[in-house]
Formats: sequence, C-alpha cells, structure tokens
Amino acid sequence: MRTDDFIKALAADRTIERHAVARALLLAAPLAAAFSALWFLGLEGVRAGIATPDTLAIVARKLAFTGSLALVAGFFALRAARPQGVDGRAFAALVLPLAVLAYMVARETAAFGMVDWRARMMGEFSWRCTLSIVLMAAPLLAALLWAQSKGAPDQPVGAGALAGLAATGLAASIYALHCTDDSALFVLLWYVLAGALAAAAGALAARRALAW
Repeated sequence: MRTDDFIKALAADRTIERHAVARALLLAAPLAAAFSALWFLGLEGVRAGIATPDTLAIVARKLAFTGSLALVAGFFALRAARPQGVDGRAFAALVLPLAVLAYMVARETAAFGMVDWRARMMGEFSWRCTLSIVLMAAPLLAALLWAQSKGAPDQPVGAGALAGLAATGLAASIYALHCTDDSALFVLLWYVLAGALAAAAGALAARRALAW
C-alpha cells in the first residue's frame, strides 16, 4: 500500500483513533496539571488581594487571553492527532487569542498613551515570568504529545507546535493568578515569548515523539 493510501485509510478510521487519544489525555492531563499546579503553589502562590474587584478584573483580562489560547490551540492540537489534522484553519484560529491580546493593548494604550511604555513592558519579573510559564508548561506539553502519539499524526512539527501553545495557555492561566505585572504590554512580550519557546520545544520534541 502506498503511503498516501495508508494515510487516507487511517483518516477514514477516526473512531478508534479518537478514543485512544481521549483515553491517553484523560490519563495524563490531570497528572500533568496537578504537577504544574502544585509546583506553582509551592514556589509562587496566588497574588495578594486577588479577590478585590480591581485585581480580579485585571486577572480576568489576562485569563481571557491565556484561556482562549489554551482552548483554541488545545482543540487543534487534539485534532492534529489524526492524519491530515493540521491545516490552515488550525493556525488561522489563533487569531482569536491574538485579537483578545490586541484589544487589551489597545485599551491600555487608550487609557495611558505611551507614558512609561518601556517600564510597563519590562515589568518587574520578566524573565521569572517566562521561565515559570515554560517550566509549568513542560509536563502539560509532555502529556499532550503522549496523547497525540496514540493517534496517527502525519504532520508532527505542526502538531507539536500546537501542543506547545496549548500547554502555554494552560500554564500561563495558572501563572496569571500570581503575576503582579499587570500591563498588557508585559503580557504581549513575556507571555507570548513563553508561548513561542514552548511551541518551538513542542515542534522539536514531536519530530521524535510523533514519528511513525
């Protein structure tokens, strides 16, 4: 059987494949999420005053970005576990979380202009933020790659990159509960940098982890 025919046959038989991926994800994801959450609570912890209305509104805006990234990238990362599962729609859909982030930046710029923009962008804990998100994303990325491997992804690099972005969205959602650098410009630089690093790591790891 030719490779193209084999891929088409796998693509046609999606029920078994979806069940295998779902079982793997249900097994691995809670363990990975628990590890990341415990690591976060042990080393970081929830920020003080998070229940106050002003702080809660700030955290909610960050979660709108990180949560939408986790949902969109996660959906397409799981879809990528089947043959021909990575296409232009997967990356086009990432416009949604980017639009949320763009709105945050525009709203902040309208309120403060360019006053102290560099200080707001650099924040107080820039590299600590990026490193924390990437480290918390690592077990989540491993869980997603393992779940993807139970399917039949034929585009491992794209699948791994999507898994890295999904893991970043989840990890950044946890970290946002601690982060006191509240500028949208900070999120634009350092959260996005964490996502780029995790996506690159996922793409590189997937070349081996998802190889047929």
